[in-house]
Amino acid sequence: MLTKRIDDYCSLWRPGDADEREFRLGELLTFDVRYVDPRSDVRGIGELSAHIGRIAAARPTAVVERTTALDHHHELVRFGWHVRDGDMTSLDGSIDVVRLDVEAWKMTEIIGFFGDPELREMSGLVSIE
Repeated sequence: MLTKRIDDYCSLWRPGDADEREFRLGELLTFDVRYVDPRSDVRGIGELSAHIGRIAAARPTAVVERTTALDHHHELVRFGWHVRDGDMTSLDGSIDVVRLDVEAWKMTEIIGFFGDPELREMSGLVSIE
């Protein structure tokens, strides 16, 4: 059940009808969900749906693919993902950490990290100090 919910969430990161996306997000997330990644910090299903719409419009043929099994304890889940656009992938080594409302099995917070941190540090894109 949890794997399907995560995969359904990933599948929404593509162009589509905004009302349908918002409805499907409502099935997976709490109304006050927080989504944060290195470039954004949004709250609520409406803001997240709009954010996804902007990202998807910029890369209309790309899909987000889960690349790892789920690692789950307590109310936390982490999984790896990347973006595939045809034969090309980007953001390899990215992960999301998700906090769940375990009674409703809905996501309350999604924290994204882009790319492999070791490669990012070696390339000078990020410093942990």
